[in-house]
Amino acid sequence: MKIHAVIAVSGEAELDKLLRLGLPSLLSAGNLPAIAAKHEVSFKIYASPAVAKKLQDSANLERLRAVLPVDMIVDSADTGSINVAVCQDHAMRSAFPENAGLLFFSPHHVLSDGALGRVSELILQGRRAVLLGRVTVLDETFLPAVEAAFPIDDAGARTLRAGTLTPIAFSHLYGRIDGLFFDDKGFDFGREILWDMKGEGYIAHSWRLFPLFLHPHRIPEPALVTLEDDATPKVIDRAEEMAIIQDSGDIALVEIVSQTADLGVVPGSKPYNVPRHAVAAAKMFPSPYHHYCLRHPVRWHPAPIAARWQHLWQEMESATTQWVNDLLAWMKFFHDRPDGVIELETMLRGATSQPPANTAEWMAATLRVETAKAELAIAEGRVPEVASADLAGTWIKLVQAFASQNNYEDALLALAEILKMDPTDGNVWASLAWAAHETRRKDLVKLAVHQVRLHQPTHPEMAALAQIATD
Repeated sequence: MKIHAVIAVSGEAELDKLLRLGLPSLLSAGNLPAIAAKHEVSFKIYASPAVAKKLQDSANLERLRAVLPVDMIVDSADTGSINVAVCQDHAMRSAFPENAGLLFFSPHHVLSDGALGRVSELILQGRRAVLLGRVTVLDETFLPAVEAAFPIDDAGARTLRAGTLTPIAFSHLYGRIDGLFFDDKGFDFGREILWDMKGEGYIAHSWRLFPLFLHPHRIPEPALVTLEDDATPKVIDRAEEMAIIQDSGDIALVEIVSQTADLGVVPGSKPYNVPRHAVAAAKMFPSPYHHYCLRHPVRWHPAPIAARWQHLWQEMESATTQWVNDLLAWMKFFHDRPDGVIELETMLRGATSQPPANTAEWMAATLRVETAKAELAIAEGRVPEVASADLAGTWIKLVQAFASQNNYEDALLALAEILKMDPTDGNVWASLAWAAHETRRKDLVKLAVHQVRLHQPTHPEMAALAQIATD
């Protein structure tokens, strides 16, 4: 198939990274030469006039042209830098009429040797998107270390296999990545959540995965805002057409950043708990695509995983996946019930490991999350952990608890949850009518009594219900 390989170089600092490390890693035998042998690949470079001139004078460009055709797209505005998102959007719109796929590169990225050969295999298997996470390193120390250990060969390539690239990356991790580890005392909310495997590597659940390859079904409208946030769900129809790389031994992508770079980490509330995290996550990552990415654990390990460690990785992945499912259920709770968000946030703000004094309120909050988890499982074709009938029974007990406290407002909310599961239950509508009567909600009383007549006209309390509906 036709493939457009795309990179946007916005300034001379990025050009330096590209020439020293990014481009040589792409020229390794298992990358551009491998995919060009199987597909019709062209390379498109977006650049300012100053960057384009330096590139034209570079030996690296001639080496690239020896592998595949290269087009230089120069920004006529000549502002000294370019808008990367605009370039990526233009590249996608240019590729679509040719039914071409796109490989997206960044001057800040280094790919392990064999990465594009693996992408080529996935394309031939029918995948229209290849998504992957990345490990973030400090350029002030990582670049010199790689240059010293892996010189450029005569073909202009710097060959970095995953088994050699990842250990070097782990020796030069960006310092602020520590705040993304779940078990770290300074854990903060960021673009991914990491679990430490105690010297063997870590497991990452990422809200954003980088689309190394896309073969669009359609042109995105309106224009892209960022490649990682909105390109993939806008142009790819089905999840089964996406391949997520879940092991650094398969493909390793290293992102090079400076000491002052921002990974999107924002200070979290301490002590940490899932509901607090969900409050921030529901605002920052509302897209189902973000949730889809988060569900896929990615293993990062500097050395091959020994047989004796395999079961430990599997157990940890099971635990992290359960944690992620709980987080997503809390997020659904906040999304589906905006009226309750302020109340619940207030209730949780002072909570540590102990529930609030009002046990019924805490039980209601927890039960709503369990209900949301069940709804989420059913919507995704999975069997819910707790059956709807069991949830309904617990809700009824909660209604009784609220009523015993004369807390009819919360009883109404709990009854509404039961009716979401079965809107034809006349007994529940009758209970709702009485609770509404206690709170002087005449409109709600009339609605509830009407529903009782509709679904259970012979209800034993029908006469009394008719009376309160006319009071």
